[in-house]
Parts: sequence; C-alpha cells; structure tokens
Amino acid sequence: METAMVPRRCRRFLCSVGDIMTEQIIFTNGTNAVGRICVSLLPLSTGCQQFSVSPAVLEIGPKASSAFHVTFNARYAGAVAGIFQFRGVGVESLFHPYEVVIEASLQASTSVDQVEIRPTFIRFDRVRSKSAERITTKAKLRLSNNTAQILPFKVRTTENLQVRPATGMIQPASEVIVSVMPISQPIYMREVSVVVDRRVSRMLPPFDAIARSRHQLSAQTDSFYYTKRGKRRGLYFHARAVEFGNCPVGESHEAPVYVCNGSNEPMTVFLQDLQEPFSCAYSTTTIEPRKFIPVMVTFIPKVVGKVATSLFAYSATDKAVVTLVARGIQ
Repeated sequence: METAMVPRRCRRFLCSVGDIMTEQIIFTNGTNAVGRICVSLLPLSTGCQQFSVSPAVLEIGPKASSAFHVTFNARYAGAVAGIFQFRGVGVESLFHPYEVVIEASLQASTSVDQVEIRPTFIRFDRVRSKSAERITTKAKLRLSNNTAQILPFKVRTTENLQVRPATGMIQPASEVIVSVMPISQPIYMREVSVVVDRRVSRMLPPFDAIARSRHQLSAQTDSFYYTKRGKRRGLYFHARAVEFGNCPVGESHEAPVYVCNGSNEPMTVFLQDLQEPFSCAYSTTTIEPRKFIPVMVTFIPKVVGKVATSLFAYSATDKAVVTLVARGIQ
C-alpha cells in the first residue's frame, strides 16, 4: 500500500466557533489487490470530540486512490489537537500506521452564543392516538453548551407544566434535551424560564449525582457503575457494568465508558459495533501506556422495557467486555 502523504504530517485549522472545516487524507493503492485502511484518533488535548472521520474503513481498489474526510465542527474556543493514525487492515501493516497531526485553533465568534436555547417558542398539539383518544404532545427544548466549561442549568415553569429534567449539568460542547409536558387542562399560554449558570462548578457533587446529571436522570432513578477489582493489566474496562437507569422512549442519553490500557506500551483498540438501541462513537482508537480514554455510548430507547447488551474491545493480544443495562420508560 502506497500513500500520497508522508508518515507524519501536521495540518492546522484556523477557525471561529460555529465553523465546519473538512480535510482530505488521500491514499493510493499501488498493488494489484484490494486494500483496506482503518483510522483511529489519539487525543492530544480535550475537545477532540469535535473531530469526525468518514468512512471508518476505507476500501481502495487496485491501482486506485481514495480519501478519508476529516471534519472539524468547532464548538468552543481554544486549542485542540489529535493524532489520526491510519493502519492497513492486515497482519503485516497493522503496527505501522501513517500519522497525521491535526491542530485546530478556535477563536470566539460574536455570532454564536455561549449557550443556545432552541426553540424560543413551543406549542402543544392535540393529536389522536392509536386508541382514538385525543392526547397532547410534549415539546422539547435543546440546551447547547458552546463553552469549554460544565454549566449547570435550571428550568422554572408553572404548576401545570411538567419539565424533565428540571435541573442538571451541560457538559462542554454538548447538548441537553428538556421535555415540557402539560399535566392539566385547559392549557393557557405560559412562560418557561431557563437559567444557565455560566460560572464553573468548583465544588463537585458526589459521584452518584455526577452520574445522574450525565445520564439526564431524575433523583428517583437508580444509575451507577459497577466497578472492577483485582489486577489491572493489559486491556480492560474500568467498570464491569454500566447502568443507564430509566430513560424516556425516543430521547437520547449518553454515558462515558472508560477503556484502559494497563500495559507499558501504546495499544490500538478495536471496538465492536453496537446494535440499536445502543450506539458507540468510536470504532478504533489508540491508548497511551497506563492511560484511559472515555468512549461515549448513546442509548435511545424505542420501546418500554429493560434492555442489556455487551460492548467488546479487542487489541492484538487482549479482549475486554463491559455490560450495558438500561430501561425505556414512557
């Protein structure tokens, strides 16, 4: 396999918050056989979730060229850097990656608010259900955090409106979906007030509260990590199981699953694809010696009930598994 770039090259993005930039990484297959290349991201700083790469695996025909597309969606000001490692899918080329260092320098944009609340106007529609009953649909508010800080929020409204979640934390460069539902009739015009505190939280709440805020769960919902004990060498997950708790049907919920490298050498990790209602942000990645990375797992329940699955991670010598458990509720 030949390539149109040197084994180590640096690309730099200069952009403002709200910009979307794309870079092509071109490979050429000089052989007479079909070649396949996979990509992994080694973060050098926080904020690398603003990068995305497609496709996950690039297939190149004989004597042909094709390209990966690296997209950077600028969400908050600051410097971001990561190493993109491209490996041929094969035993001989697995441990000889081509590397591209991509750095992004973001400046604040006056056209993008630090916190966006959308929509600014909501309405409740009366629709007919499958049982022929007239029901009122719920509305949704999307709270977007365009800063590099964790921001707490609180929603205030009148007694005849139900808000979930009414309080919580918005992670950096992330979003929170708030549902608003009328609980009494008739419905009158009301004002919903959303307050976002731009100060950084210095006093962290207990771990259980952090887990609940990440999963956007109420205080009545059980959600926690089952951690491991024993020797931690090679490839392993920090937890043996992750409990998402009770999640309303149709809403997206995220939780970090920590993948750890307990060895003294860099490790390339391949993550098995998850099936709905779970999904994972990574397919492959590289972990530095004695380090760990968070992998975001998304749960979007489609039906009411409990669901569980396993997430597998593989390296050249090791295999690790973590159990994901969640419940869909109305």
